[in-house]
Parts: sequence; structure tokens; C-alpha cells
Amino acid sequence: MQSREVQPTPNTRSCWQVSMMGWTKANCDATIARQQDRMGLGVVIRDSWGNMLAAECVVQEGCLASAVAEAKAFLLAIRLCHDLCLTQVHFEGDAKSVIDSVNSEAKDCSWMGHIIEDIKLELRVFQQWKLTFTRREGNQVAHLLAKYAVEHDHGFS
Repeated sequence: MQSREVQPTPNTRSCWQVSMMGWTKANCDATIARQQDRMGLGVVIRDSWGNMLAAECVVQEGCLASAVAEAKAFLLAIRLCHDLCLTQVHFEGDAKSVIDSVNSEAKDCSWMGHIIEDIKLELRVFQQWKLTFTRREGNQVAHLLAKYAVEHDHGFS
């Protein structure tokens, strides 16, 4: 029996990869510190060569559900890209349920649907923006930024 190497698909890749030429990639993540009742959000934006263009990490008081924190991280990334006037952006994160909800055509009537619908509305600003899933290994810098924000009780831009 012959074995063959399985090539990673966009949904299963395990390390960060550059975006298509001319596109910007924005990775985002969130972490929750339940004992301190706060969450950290992290965003890193890189060009198609992998050069960092911007980074932001923010701490927010209140300990929300992880899906809400992840959705808020996407909103932070989207608004930062909008402020930077980036037109071709590939948003990437490791919150599959949030990404699936945002990419769904159906209106989200869940308990956090208002946040999902806000993300959808923000993404419609530019037709060249897309949102995909990556594993945690492909989202390490954003994860470390979110962790930094919550551990150091402050963020930076």
C-alpha cells in the first residue's frame, strides 16, 4: 500500500501563511481572564510578504463568553483595517463557530446575533474582504497579543 502526503487545506493549515499578492491579512484572537473579570483582544495586520503593518491589543473589563470575545476581536480587526483604508483584506481567526456564523447567508438570531450581524455589516463596506478559519498555530501572534493585553492590564495600538 502506497502512502501519500496529505496537503493542508485552508481550513486545516497549522502555521501562518502569507496572503495572496496584493492582499493584506489581519489575524485576530481573544482570551478571557475569568478571575480578573476581563478579556484581551489582539490583532496583527501584515502585507502579502508577511511584513507587519499594524498591531493592536486591547483589554476590556467584563468576562464574556468566549464566542462573544472572539467576535469582538473580529470587530476590532475590521475597524482597524477600515481606519487604515485597506481594501483587500483576508481576516483570519481560530474561532470557527464565529466565522461560520459570519459567513452564513442566514440572519443570526442567536443570543449574540447582534454582534455577528454587526460584523457582517462592517464586512460589506468592501467587497474584497473575506473571513476564514485557521488553527491556533496559524494565529499565534494575535493570540499572544490578546494574552499580553489581559496579563498586563493595558493594551496598545
